[in-house]
Amino acid sequence: MGSNQFSIGEAFQVGWDRFRESARFWLGTAILFLMIAAAIVVIGGITGGGALFQYLFDATRWFAGLLIVNLVWSAVGLFINFAYVGWALRAVDRSGLSLADCLSNGTQFVSYFVFWVVMGSGALAAAIVLGVGGGPPGLFILVCAWMFVLVKLGFVPHLIIDKSEGLISAISDSWTVTKGVFWKLLGFYLLAGLLNLMGILPLGLGLPLTLPVTFVGAATVYRRLIGAPTVT
Repeated sequence: MGSNQFSIGEAFQVGWDRFRESARFWLGTAILFLMIAAAIVVIGGITGGGALFQYLFDATRWFAGLLIVNLVWSAVGLFINFAYVGWALRAVDRSGLSLADCLSNGTQFVSYFVFWVVMGSGALAAAIVLGVGGGPPGLFILVCAWMFVLVKLGFVPHLIIDKSEGLISAISDSWTVTKGVFWKLLGFYLLAGLLNLMGILPLGLGLPLTLPVTFVGAATVYRRLIGAPTVT
């Protein structure tokens, strides 16, 4: 399936070029998502503050409210990630960017959501088994295993969105397309993570720039690995 040739430098260069071409769109969506995130934090803070006074009288309601806020926060986070993957693919292809793009793929989002729920549940279960029972060696094994799985399954979201594949098919194809390029992909993801960390440090103000660059960079790598040409 495709080719295993890609350039890390090219990926980030395409990411930067596509950001510059559609800077207003990327910055506008970032502001929108930040406003949504801020609203959730405010609502969560109000709910949590009120719940502190209710806790002595109704602990169940307090835990339920906390759980609901965290579930909403997680769902919104996954939706934002889902939107960025879709936009990044369209940006690489120069297919035009629209806010409505992330709202028209409900079935794909369900598969995407299930994928991350399974991944998160598996990581939590492994953390309990290895982290608690294995001590530092177990924790080291857990981190290495998690990084390996993330790299091998890193293009499951792209395959779900780009080719409308089912979850099992996307997992299989992602595992196949990443053969022979694990260490190079790991290097790309580490650099992307470092770039986004730099975006977080100044109060998160750099994320509206670094997120599009890294997401489009990942989409560029994906296009190369499946053998699809990228629009220059």
